[in-house]
Amino acid sequence: MMVGGQVNLFDLTLAGLIGISLFQGVHVLRRDPRGSLNRIHAALCLANVIWTMSLLAVTLLDARTDSVALWGWYRFGALGWSLIPALFLHFSLRLVGHGGWRLVVPAYLAGFVFFLCNLSDPVLVSGFAGGPWGTVLVHDPARLSYIVFVVYNSSSIVAAAIHLLRWGRKGRERKQARIIAWSGLVTLVAVYSANLVLPELAPGLPAPGAILTLITLFGIWYAVRRHRLLAMDPGIAAGEIMMRMMDMLFVLDDDARIVDANPQVVQNLGYRVSELRKRPVRDLLVEREEFDRELGNIRVQPTLCARFVAHFHASSGIQVPVVLFLSLVADRYKSIAGGVLVAHDLRGTLQLEEEIAERRRAESSLKTLMHELENERNLLRRRNETMEQELDLARRIQMQIVPRAVPGPGIAFAYLPMSKVGGDYFDFLQTGDPDEVGCFISDVSGHGVPAALITSMIKAFLLQAGSLARDPAALMDALNTVLNGQTGGNFVTAWYGIVNYRSRTLVWTNAGHGDPWLVASGTVSKLEGPWHNLPLAVMSGGGLAGIGREYKSARSVLPGYCRIFLCTDGLLESAPHENPEDLFGGSAMDGVLQRTAGLDSSACVDAILAELSEFRGGLDYEDDICVVCLDIPPEGRP
Repeated sequence: MMVGGQVNLFDLTLAGLIGISLFQGVHVLRRDPRGSLNRIHAALCLANVIWTMSLLAVTLLDARTDSVALWGWYRFGALGWSLIPALFLHFSLRLVGHGGWRLVVPAYLAGFVFFLCNLSDPVLVSGFAGGPWGTVLVHDPARLSYIVFVVYNSSSIVAAAIHLLRWGRKGRERKQARIIAWSGLVTLVAVYSANLVLPELAPGLPAPGAILTLITLFGIWYAVRRHRLLAMDPGIAAGEIMMRMMDMLFVLDDDARIVDANPQVVQNLGYRVSELRKRPVRDLLVEREEFDRELGNIRVQPTLCARFVAHFHASSGIQVPVVLFLSLVADRYKSIAGGVLVAHDLRGTLQLEEEIAERRRAESSLKTLMHELENERNLLRRRNETMEQELDLARRIQMQIVPRAVPGPGIAFAYLPMSKVGGDYFDFLQTGDPDEVGCFISDVSGHGVPAALITSMIKAFLLQAGSLARDPAALMDALNTVLNGQTGGNFVTAWYGIVNYRSRTLVWTNAGHGDPWLVASGTVSKLEGPWHNLPLAVMSGGGLAGIGREYKSARSVLPGYCRIFLCTDGLLESAPHENPEDLFGGSAMDGVLQRTAGLDSSACVDAILAELSEFRGGLDYEDDICVVCLDIPPEGRP
């Protein structure tokens, strides 16, 4: 193989495009390797890599002496450009939730036909020519195969754009659809314009068609980064919960048509899920007018949840009595995205009530009545055992989301939920600077499962914080945007700070959380900022800015050897059983920190918890307890 010329800007651009395509494909696939949409996008990136590699190889070969190699690389590249239209169409239809196999299968077949035809007779070019930037393809628009391929390519891209624009009518869907649709259309026009016009205006210059595919790749990448497209998120966990629910559950679109249903619907009503999809849920109900009335009421006030007794038509023809709970779901743009209908089957309850009534009428003796009470007590015990098992499972899941190890020496922590699951949370964030560590701590109002679900939302956000981890105020503002309106009336106090061991500085922001303690040179003081921010999920970012209470960061220079101690109010508000007004976090807290100042961080945490147990008189707590201790040595990060 003979090189046609030295490496030039065009070659470097092609090599860069190969790297970008590989990076984007691998990155999106790693976000959710099980997602079919992610796999299609990875295949689209791979096809672009194959096409671009063939073009790069052609430019580096000599048009006069490497004829066999040139045709070999050209035919290899055909595997990429012949399948790109079908892959883009498949990606778009899968994104909008449209099966579209009537369009996708013929598109793939056409792409493979073009590839096979290209093995014997070139589809798009008539040969190769030398140019100032290496060997170039000589396009032949007069060929019938060229015209047919243009029709196939254009119809695939246009069909994909039409489906995207029809689907994306509101909220995040609309933004994703417009970005991807217009980037595909612009790429289509730009590629053919460049491939046909540029060779006429400047003979010998390579057609930059492959490079212009960057427009589409950038459009999809922007949708991935800006609108969380192709990302694995808490929806996977929601789907698992849906499958395990004991009640019937329907997921509805904004027109109250069925999008999905859980296995309990199949078991209790006898319909297959495929029979129910896109069917109005009111068609299954006997009380259709009451459903329409309740739906209309909560459309006026989406925060309400409608509850009423109704009957379902089962596939066997029987009527199943249920208690219905209907609520609507809004997206981040406050648009109604759909709804959830939960149906509790009353047949067991009604049957049990009939049996109890029949027995009470038939039996008058105290012995029989005591027997019935014993049965009820056993049933309640079994239910309590089931609830305990479920709470144990929830606790194990929650304990997986808190850190198991410290990010470095001199850091210690303890996490003690009051019951099976709790609302306290902490985490350590990496800012990208090896001499920095970010420490986050939060406390959700309330307890139990609702608070634990909110901490899961916080964990999901912090996993995707990215560059926000370097700016406490920006991170807190973004987290407030995510939580606002999604916590069911609960609020969250939080503190986030970044310790730089090299410069010995602390940058932090506080969202209504208790101020941490600073222990240095035998003295104990509070790390109070110049302002106090409101807790999260109380008001939107725009509302905070309107009253001048937007989240801000404070900065402090840390003294020689010092210690930062953070905790939630479960530690501070603990009190002895016999004296509920004597709080552990009163004036005695300064003394506790002074007595433990000579210990390392891990021993300090153990000593404080031991004093708490002795102070309270036991290991049972009335609130979640979370403590974090950071020791900062004078010589930098240990």
